[in-house]
Amino acid sequence: MAEKMDEDAPKDNSLRNLLLGFTVVMLLAVAVRFYFAYRAHVAPAATVAKDEMPDTHLTNDDLVFPRNLHASSLADLQALDGKRVWVQSGGETVYYAATAKGADLKKPLGYLQGAEPLEVVKFVSQQTPADPYVTAWVGMLFHKAGDAKTLLATQVGTTVGKQDNIVADQKFYYDDPHGLYKWPADVWKAVDAHEAVVGMNEFQTNLALGPISKLGSGEKGDRTNTYVHGEKLVDVTFVKNRATKVAAE
Repeated sequence: MAEKMDEDAPKDNSLRNLLLGFTVVMLLAVAVRFYFAYRAHVAPAATVAKDEMPDTHLTNDDLVFPRNLHASSLADLQALDGKRVWVQSGGETVYYAATAKGADLKKPLGYLQGAEPLEVVKFVSQQTPADPYVTAWVGMLFHKAGDAKTLLATQVGTTVGKQDNIVADQKFYYDDPHGLYKWPADVWKAVDAHEAVVGMNEFQTNLALGPISKLGSGEKGDRTNTYVHGEKLVDVTFVKNRATKVAAE
């Protein structure tokens, strides 16, 4: 009996080795099939997704995040009483003659300019009979820097029903932009004079001149934009986000 068991042992080992070899071959085949399936479906998709990702062209200016007040009521705005703020978007915000009681909305005087400093006096809420859908006009009374005698006003929100809609964060910097944006002195000199000069980037030009009348074709920083600046139009051509030509129409 022992001799017979010894004779059968090699046969069992051979069968076991054969089954093991077959299993290894099958696993390798599955692995190879899975690899090529991955290359055919996953890898190309990942490549396409990478190619389709937009090139954001981030600049140092894009990495600056101005402080927000997050005011949601007239009471919240009172934290700015007696403080200085700076205009974010030039040529877009109308300002009016004012008294201590509020703005004379029938007397618009012009538009505030980009980076212009304003000395806040207080905030007011007043009726707007010309607009039946708005309960009240929320405004900021202020002086322009260097002229403490002339009281002016500009809108910072509305009240509809009992809900205040405050947009001060979209209109003003609460910290001096000259400190936020580390630009050369000649660039800031042009911005403060509300002029565009060769070498400025698109953001600097927007702050200096104000609203864009016509946005040029092409990517940001590689196009020609037309700006409304006072009573004239100014065309500024940008190449690699640097102004190469400034022409007033």
